[in-house]
Order: sequence, then structure tokens, then C-alpha cells
Amino acid sequence: MVAAGRAFVSAVEADPSLAVPDAEFESMCYFFAHLHAQRFGDYPETGSGISRESASNPDGWPTM
Repeated sequence: MVAAGRAFVSAVEADPSLAVPDAEFESMCYFFAHLHAQRFGDYPETGSGISRESASNPDGWPTM
């Protein structure tokens, strides 16, 4: 919700029914990578080798 901006947060505070549970802000997670690519011509190497996709690491997500 915070990623939507101060005006949106204020609107939701006034009327909670405006809040949406599935707002799409995933692109903000990659902002740094896109900025790096624009500046240096390629995406940064994080070195972790770990996918950032939700639940893509079965060892890290116990079976429910």
C-alpha cells in the first residue's frame, strides 16, 4: 500500500474498502536492476544464484 503513495494511503485510511489485496507492485522489486542496466548496459550479478520467485525454493518452504 505504501508503494502506491501517500495519497492512496490517506484515501485507504479514510475508506478501508479502497484497499486492494492484489495490487501489483512487483516491478518495484526490480527497480535497482533496471536502473543498473540503463546505466551500465547489463543487469547486476547478485551472486546468490537464488530465484526471487515466491516459493521457488522448495527446501526453504515447508510443506503445509
